[in-house]
Amino acid sequence: MKNHQYFRVLLAITFILFQFENELNAQEKQSPAYWYIKASGWPEYVDNNRVFHNGHIELQVSNRVHKFLEAGLSTALYSGYDDYSQGFLNFGAVGNWHFLPLLIEKENLRFEAYLSGKLGLVKYFQTNNNNQSVWARYYLGTGVGYYLTRHLGVYFEYGYDLPFIEPMKLGYYKEMAIGISLRL
Repeated sequence: MKNHQYFRVLLAITFILFQFENELNAQEKQSPAYWYIKASGWPEYVDNNRVFHNGHIELQVSNRVHKFLEAGLSTALYSGYDDYSQGFLNFGAVGNWHFLPLLIEKENLRFEAYLSGKLGLVKYFQTNNNNQSVWARYYLGTGVGYYLTRHLGVYFEYGYDLPFIEPMKLGYYKEMAIGISLRL
C-alpha cells in the first residue's frame, strides 16, 4: 500500500512540474525580449504654408519589456525651426504599446503596429538673441513597421508633438518619420 501512495505522490509532483514547465515556456513565447535600434528622419515639414523645421534625424534605443510594451530612450536633431531657432535637440523617454499581439498570437511577426509616446526635453538654439533655452515636450503618435528579415525592418511613424514653449506659443504640430529598425 505504501508503494501505491509513493507512486501517487510522484505522479502528482511530475504533473505539477510539467505544468510549471509549460507555464514558463508560454511566458517566454509571449514575452520576447527584443532590443530595438531605430534610426529615422524626414526632410522638411510644412503645415499650412508654415515651415516648422527643415529636417530631422532621430535615434531610438529600446527594449521590448513585455509582450505589448517597448520602453527606451530617444534623441533627435532638428535643423531650423521657423524664425525662432537655428534648430533644436530633443532627448527623453519613449514608450511604444504594441497592440497586434492582442489580435494575432504568433511569434516573430514581420508586421508591427503600435501607439507611441515620448516625454523629454528640447534644447533650442535661438537666433533672435543668441541664447539657448530648454523646454519640456511630449509626443503622441502611432507607427507601423515591416521586417524584411528577422532583424532588419522599415517603419513609419506619425503623430503630434507638443513642446511646452511659452514664448513661441505654437501649440502642437504634426510629426512624421520614416526609418530603419534593427530588432536584436
